[in-house]
Amino acid sequence: MPFASGAFHAVISNHSLEHFVEFEATVREIGRVLRPDGALYVAVPDVTTLTDRIYRWLGRGGGHVNAFRRPEDVIEPVERLAGVRHRGTRPLISGLSFLNAHNFSARPPRKIALFAFGNERFLATLLWTLKWLDRAAGTRLSHYGWAFYFGSVEMPRPGEVWHDVCVRCGAGHPPSRGGLTYRCPQCGGWNLRAPAI
Repeated sequence: MPFASGAFHAVISNHSLEHFVEFEATVREIGRVLRPDGALYVAVPDVTTLTDRIYRWLGRGGGHVNAFRRPEDVIEPVERLAGVRHRGTRPLISGLSFLNAHNFSARPPRKIALFAFGNERFLATLLWTLKWLDRAAGTRLSHYGWAFYFGSVEMPRPGEVWHDVCVRCGAGHPPSRGGLTYRCPQCGGWNLRAPAI
């Protein structure tokens, strides 16, 4: 990257490491441009999840060239190559926003018909069902990936998982009680609250 060594206090790699062909060189370069006392946030999909499988199936791979199956697939190389200590990991819950018709910029693949052509209420109901199965049967059907915190950053609210994730924009929201439905404060998308079991 065209930056001096130690140029940044923080680096955010939000759903990007799965796309880099030269994964190790990329992680080394992140470590080079990050200050020794810097913070690094990394989010990646878990290839074993239903959401990532749907994404890859619909998008013919979706441009993902690196497959992360467990948190150690990210933690170990980042600590070794970027030289920053792992501070915490949080599971990410899917919003299925890539299936939402509001987000189509081009003609979607015909396979989208299996998801009611990206109908927001259908997707919200599907997500609610997956979350209910997760809580009732101990599955991970609503999970998407992980968020990792490295370096000087403190992981906000350790142990808290944001199950309310918008089906339109993918924004996560802290746990809250209220009605069965809510409008996303970011984009106005229609959502069902995560089931309480």
